[in-house]
Amino acid sequence: MKKYKIYLTGRGCDLYLYPLDEEKKNKIKDFELTSPDFDFEQVATILGCEWPSDTEIRYMGTYNDPENYLIIVEDENGKVIWESPKEHYITDGNFQSIHSNEDIFVIEDYTKGSFFTFNVELEEEFNPEKLNTKVLEVADIFEIVVGLIYDDLDLEDFKDFDDTWSKGFSYYLCTKSLT
Repeated sequence: MKKYKIYLTGRGCDLYLYPLDEEKKNKIKDFELTSPDFDFEQVATILGCEWPSDTEIRYMGTYNDPENYLIIVEDENGKVIWESPKEHYITDGNFQSIHSNEDIFVIEDYTKGSFFTFNVELEEEFNPEKLNTKVLEVADIFEIVVGLIYDDLDLEDFKDFDDTWSKGFSYYLCTKSLT
């Protein structure tokens, strides 16, 4: 067996979602969420929390754009054996849309760094052609890479969270579409 460490790095976000009933939605509508004067504390009471991360509905990942993420693969000696090229497009990855057509308040913590590492053992040499992404489209706004798949094997069980740092928050009120 050959051991590899795969890094998913770049720019992305931590997303914190708060489902809204009609009353909460109507109260939050009055705020100018994009104003530089907006402060999370203004809606925290409405949401019933103290911190953006006080929700159980959270997602983390790199933005699903080759300019925003890099995949690096090391062998068991720590030598880089493959790095995704600048114009890499993984087109046949696993894509799932979640929390669309819901009334929901989304807090985006824009982050940078190394999001995940995957420690895997393979019977063969690593082949980048067998690598795919797991992508979530969240609330019809964000597409984020939340994991990797290798040769149809979901690497979730081999995933460790790595080190990112916050670059700032943005806030979104997402509402059901009228159909």
